Amino acid sequence: MRYPEGTVELNGEHDLPLLRQLAHSRFVTRSQLAEYQSLRGSDECRRSFNWRIKRLMDHGFVDRRTVPALGAEYIYSLTTHGALRLEEIEERFSFSLSAERNKAGDLRVIHSVELNNIQLRAARAALLGRWIPDAEIRSENEIAGLSYKKEYDAVVTLRFDGRDITFALEYERTIKSRERYDKIAASVCAEREVEQFLT
Repeated sequence: MRYPEGTVELNGEHDLPLLRQLAHSRFVTRSQLAEYQSLRGSDECRRSFNWRIKRLMDHGFVDRRTVPALGAEYIYSLTTHGALRLEEIEERFSFSLSAERNKAGDLRVIHSVELNNIQLRAARAALLGRWIPDAEIRSENEIAGLSYKKEYDAVVTLRFDGRDITFALEYERTIKSRERYDKIAASVCAEREVEQFLT
């Protein structure tokens, strides 16, 4: 079957997991994205992986940029079109993934990349049981009524000696005002879905 010129059919085995990871990570370096794909069991070679990213960029689903503080590596993110297409396919996000995604400044990009590093280190050490990113936390709050008191950077489950430890992760790379910290503390005190916190 031929598709109209300028359109593309997304592959469920490779394209969708890549777009899903971009939705979860928000911003991700090329090497991080390749490692995420490898961790999920993808056996795609480097040439195919590079071709896939370029194809998704050429069709307007993926954007790339550089951030001087992060060196020479490209940073990838979903475009509005990529986010809308993923929302349509997934049918599980209760909010728009596309809202303001690509307008974030460099500090937000760096924050996302550093969170990816934390997740990947835990995965490499075979400690990671589950990582719920902020995008899913917002959706769970709206769809399932779980009502986390704050949109944490992630809710993480680590496995130690056959025991699961779940905590809310708040990654702060810059100093905030006392008022902001007081607000975070109030949210933590009111939280009922998780009992442990890491900041």
